[in-house]
Order: sequence, then structure tokens, then C-alpha cells
Amino acid sequence: VIATSTMKESQEEDAATSPISLTSSFVLPNSCEQLLYFVRLQTRSGVVQGLRKLGVNTPPTFDLKSLEPKQSNFVVRSIEIIKELEPDYLFNHNMRAYYFALAYSIKSDIKVDRELLFVAAMFHDLGLVEQVQEENTDHFELVGARKAYEFALEYSTDDEDWTGERAALLHEAIALHTSLKSMMNESDHITEHVLSVGTACDVTGMGLEHIHENVVDKAVQAHPRLE
Repeated sequence: VIATSTMKESQEEDAATSPISLTSSFVLPNSCEQLLYFVRLQTRSGVVQGLRKLGVNTPPTFDLKSLEPKQSNFVVRSIEIIKELEPDYLFNHNMRAYYFALAYSIKSDIKVDRELLFVAAMFHDLGLVEQVQEENTDHFELVGARKAYEFALEYSTDDEDWTGERAALLHEAIALHTSLKSMMNESDHITEHVLSVGTACDVTGMGLEHIHENVVDKAVQAHPRLE
């Protein structure tokens, strides 16, 4: 368990003063809204794919090393914690989702906090882990978001302070990463949108038209899809 009772108390105090109201319930758009978002995403995807066939709007390619975040305490500790809690296939998915999300942000000229995005990618599926599920009854997105929020508060220091807005942004990015609205870039927060695209690229292939094939191949080779 990452957070202590004392940390939970500080979480409540921090949430009360945060500039972002933390998502506490998971409400999906109705069927018509979901269908509308899906059609819009598919239409946008078709346009991008068509332009790429014409040699227009080709995504840039990168070495994975150039996409890595700085090795801060939050990055290092998030890797250690998630590797301990999650199976290898899920950890590898986290890594691929991060690379795809960042590659998409660069291609789309979206400035993103790499460190925040990386930690969000590490924690976004933690709610799917059986031992974590047993402790919670919420949707897995909210479970992972809450664990990430507790992590941000617990490991904050004077030099690396993630309390307040940054912890809240981390929470929201994970809580809403499966939302098609987030993927359409109609959310208020960049990390939420970019993480949504990165995870969708890896799980469904939706959005891969924004990622160069070389980046996809390198990410899969470095972090293969395991059973």
C-alpha cells in the first residue's frame, strides 16, 4: 500500500485546496455521444491516413532514447513500484503508451510535461491488477488515478513538489484516459489528451496514423507484447 493514513489525510486537505476538482465518479457519455465521438475520430483518422499516402504530414521518427524523461525521483520510483505490482506485459504496455503519447505530442506540436506524462502512463492501468482491485470497487481508471495521486503526495519533497495542481493533473489524466472526449482533445488538460491517444494507439491502433512506423517498431522491440 503506497499511502499511509497520514498521507490520506493530507490528500483530503490537498484536494480541498486544489485548483482542479478531482474526478470522484466515472460517468461515461451516453451512447449517442460515444457514437458521435467515434465517428469524428474515424473521420479524422481517415483524413490523416489519406494525407500520409500523398506524402503529406508524415510523422517524425525518433530514437527511443530521445523520448525518455529525465530520471527524476518520481520517474525512478514509479518504475520500481509498478514493476513490483504489475505483470511484465502490463508494464510493457505502459512504456509503449508513453512513447506513442510523446511521439504524438511532438508530431502535433503539443508541449507536454514528459515527467508527468511518464508517471501517468506508469499508473494508468494499475487498477486492473488483481491485488489492487481487491481493495477497491471503483472503475479501474479511478483506482489507478487515486493510487497515482497518493504516490505524488508521498514522494513530494521541497526540490520535487508534486502536491497541489501537479498531483491533481496526474489524477485527472489517469481517471479520464479512456474517454473518447479526451482523445478528441476536448478536455481541459494536455496530459489527459496525450495519454488518451497513447494508450489507444497501443490497445486499439486508433491514432497510430500519427506515429511513424519506425517508432512503433522500436517501441514494440524494446517492450514486446507478452501474454
